[in-house]
Parts: sequence; C-alpha cells; structure tokens
Amino acid sequence: MTRFTATIRHHSISRARMIDCGSDLAAAKRLAADEFDSEQRDYTITIYGQRDGCAPEIYAERAVAGRKWQDR
Repeated sequence: MTRFTATIRHHSISRARMIDCGSDLAAAKRLAADEFDSEQRDYTITIYGQRDGCAPEIYAERAVAGRKWQDR
C-alpha cells in the first residue's frame, strides 16, 4: 500500500512542514490543496508516495497558484 505525504517546495525554503495524506491520491491532493493554498503563489505543492520498504517518490505536484495537478 502506498502512503502519501505532502509539502511545499521552493528554492528559498530549506525545510517545510509535511502532512500525512493517507493512502488515496485524490484525497491527498484535496488535503494538500486545503493545507497549502494560503502559501506564496510561486511555491510548489508536492505529494510524495512511499510503498513499504521503498524510497519516497513524487506522485503529483502543482503550483500553489495553479489549478491542475501534474501527475508523474
């Protein structure tokens, strides 16, 4: 099972909070958007997924100001 976490990224941020988003990607996107939509408009919301025993991978991302997610 894949577990999702979300955070924001930008070259000016050295560390950002990460939130647990469960195991459903669609729900993770909604939770991440709700949590990070008040951040700077040029930041990127990034959703990472991690399967048991594997390294985290980027599953989706979008600009805070954007409306569409780019799935990977």
